Amino acid sequence: MTLAPTWAVIMIVHGPATSWRERYQRAVDYLQAHGVDYEIVLVDTNGEDRQALLDLHHAEPARTTLVHVDRALGERLAIAQGAHYARGNHLVLLGISEQENGLEASLERQLALPAAAHLIDAAHKRRPQLPLDQIRVKVPALQGGAPVFGSFLPFGAPNLGPEELAEVQDTLQSGWIGFGPKTQQFEREFAAYVGSQYAISVNSATAALQLSLMALGIGPGHEVITTPLTFAATANVICHVGATPVFADIDPVTFNLDPEKVRAAITPRTRAILPVHYGGLPCDMAALDAIADEHDLVIVEDAAHAIGALYQGKKIGALGHLTCFSFYANKNLTTAEGGMMTTDDPALAEWATVNRLHGLSADAWKRYGTTEIIPAKVKYPGYKYNMTDIQASLGIHQLRKIEAHLRQREVYAEQLDELLGGDPAITLQPRPTDIDQNRHGLHLYLVKLDQASLSLNRNEFVRALRAENIGAGIHYEPLHLHPYYSDLLGLGTGSYPVAEEVGNGVISVPLVPQMTSEEVAAIAYTIRRLIDYYRD
Repeated sequence: MTLAPTWAVIMIVHGPATSWRERYQRAVDYLQAHGVDYEIVLVDTNGEDRQALLDLHHAEPARTTLVHVDRALGERLAIAQGAHYARGNHLVLLGISEQENGLEASLERQLALPAAAHLIDAAHKRRPQLPLDQIRVKVPALQGGAPVFGSFLPFGAPNLGPEELAEVQDTLQSGWIGFGPKTQQFEREFAAYVGSQYAISVNSATAALQLSLMALGIGPGHEVITTPLTFAATANVICHVGATPVFADIDPVTFNLDPEKVRAAITPRTRAILPVHYGGLPCDMAALDAIADEHDLVIVEDAAHAIGALYQGKKIGALGHLTCFSFYANKNLTTAEGGMMTTDDPALAEWATVNRLHGLSADAWKRYGTTEIIPAKVKYPGYKYNMTDIQASLGIHQLRKIEAHLRQREVYAEQLDELLGGDPAITLQPRPTDIDQNRHGLHLYLVKLDQASLSLNRNEFVRALRAENIGAGIHYEPLHLHPYYSDLLGLGTGSYPVAEEVGNGVISVPLVPQMTSEEVAAIAYTIRRLIDYYRD
């Protein structure tokens, strides 16, 4: 398999073909003379001589990528002249524009930067050290063999580029860094993306879940049904509002809530269902809606994994319920920390908007961003749960990339499916095939191990993958087996057997758009090799 290029050079294309063709050739000559494995991204900003660009791309498809952007974006890229940033295994050099003088000097300066040397070294180390055919027969690193990767391949590394950097810098220089105009812009664009009437930003999905339950009047004496196979926050917020979490077992195929188990868990105290779109796969919302309607219950969706997911032609977040998203550092869309609530209900949106920021009638941007005196009145004893413009600066551009990133995740997920499928020791979470109507959000790529056929348990298998420098994760140990919920609810092993089987056997492997197909293949080959080595 051909290695991906280590260096990508972004060349801003202006003017006639004779001018940029010369700069292109000079850049190629310089990189080749210095032994650099390169790719050149030609950014066409004005549409002139487009056929010449196409001809060059078709002549050297392995070395060139062609991108057409509007003039404004091209100028923003050109402003970043001399900058560099990491993109997966690439070190991207910006700013080879129409300047005829200094092209080689610009390349030389960037290649010589200490940070550039560090990044290029890290990129080489992270690549698989062994050919794929050798991974199939290698001794595991836990048993003394060499690791597959020279440095650690993390789970869920964020994918940030110059657009986010420029937006954050603009915010820092604006004089307003708290909740303000960019957060409001992010909310509007997020609502438009998912198709909801309102989007209310907060500082975490945990805050979104808590506010959602409170807005719906859930509190002491009430029960909320949810899945035991989820992060602690899902159940914790139920406790935070004074209600009692009630777990229902999951479906053995989808790993999501089993609607019939939800129905069986309903009591006179039940007020809400809190489904989790586990891994990014939408729950059976039609069945859960029918149960909720039958028993006069409300639904709050935990969509921490599910941005971009579709259910019956609608994006998660537009199904008519309060829906809560996470923008934590390892999520498909990140603001470092942050979250969002979506709803079509204006009363719920107004309540959440006020209560996320101390319960005040006017936020700081309204009070201080005007020459008018706008006194703020306490309407509720609210919370400090707001997002900031610094975080929203990341979110604005992460949102614009989400579809392209999801398509790349799908490509890599299909590659993993092909390489991992067919082994009886592996069960994969299914993904819909009609992705224009039903679509997996692919926050997690989940591999369930048949531990009975292996000589080591799931945790030891994860340890073996990490020894190969593959950042596998565990999502999750079922909550009813954690001491707090076990003691609170009188639960233990055997209470929810399907969740226990999945939770004790599932692993998550790195799946991010900035990976290379070579890395994806090496992950799959390593999993197959470890299974073969430790198979009973």
